[in-house]
Amino acid sequence: MRERTIMAPGSMTTREPRVVAFIVTGALLGFLLGAGIYLLDEDNGQYSARTAFGYLAVFGLLVGALLGAFAAAIVAGRRR
Repeated sequence: MRERTIMAPGSMTTREPRVVAFIVTGALLGFLLGAGIYLLDEDNGQYSARTAFGYLAVFGLLVGALLGAFAAAIVAGRRR
């Protein structure tokens, strides 16, 4: 059973951004961007279609997650 906390009138609570939500959102947006680049780009013959999609999707995931973490750090820093 969770214990309820009763706060005194006028006391402030701190709200921190949910970092995991920022990272996951950035990763999903990066994945979609990578998939979009794959769909819009012409086949250059150097990689197979699945390989090109995989590389772009993983690269988009990683870059998106890093940008999401960076955005969360900026938002958290502004609140302090």
